[in-house]
Amino acid sequence: MRNGDPANTKSLLIKPSIPQTWHWRPVENLGPENAVANVGAYIRSVRTSLTMNSPPGWSPQLINKTAIVVGTTRVVTTELYRIEPPDLILGEVAPPHFIASEDQSGQTVISVNPELEPNVQASLATPLELTETDRAAIVAAHMSAVGILPVQGYSIVMMGHHYLNDPKTQSRRAFDAMERQHWTSTAVAQWWQTDLDALRDALWHKACHPVIMSIKQTLATDEKIPKMLIAAGYGSAAARLPVIESEMRAANSY
Repeated sequence: MRNGDPANTKSLLIKPSIPQTWHWRPVENLGPENAVANVGAYIRSVRTSLTMNSPPGWSPQLINKTAIVVGTTRVVTTELYRIEPPDLILGEVAPPHFIASEDQSGQTVISVNPELEPNVQASLATPLELTETDRAAIVAAHMSAVGILPVQGYSIVMMGHHYLNDPKTQSRRAFDAMERQHWTSTAVAQWWQTDLDALRDALWHKACHPVIMSIKQTLATDEKIPKMLIAAGYGSAAARLPVIESEMRAANSY
């Protein structure tokens, strides 16, 4: 500040790169190992966030579909990769919508955060009304979520972005492999195609964006990750892993 150049000055504030609507809201006091069992709470949380501040022109149907995709992805990511609050970007985390506790029998009980505004509490308390196709989409989102963190790491190393929608990019081609396996070739293809661009952005970009980048890059470069993905039946996520920078790939070719 004393002898510096204004042209080189940077803000010290943490600036989130995704809108507040998409910030991650962990369930307070809920261990990662219990996340998937409480997928409904995560879906309702995302649904409420989108309802309170939805992107322009979004219908209730699109909000529900996006909540299914993002909520399911976050519970699977939380449990599979043991994601806890320190693993999330500080500026992309929001106060919890739900709080976990134990009843007298030791069972986990999920309740709405009593400190929230009444209209938010009412929205969170609204039960999920899922069709058979919605339930099938939860399964597809679950399968997709398994590989998102390492593939985002691949995209960051190769393109400098979590996800790019341009079909000519290496980023999009990497995610297309998972999309073909879990969405376009399954019974939920029409459900997915109806709101394709919005759901792609929600699933491949926004859902796991709050996880810090170093975790994704570490997963993308770990030689064990593609082997485990293939063994678990997620070969589409492993196709481009472990990631090698373009310069190193060219050097290896020589």
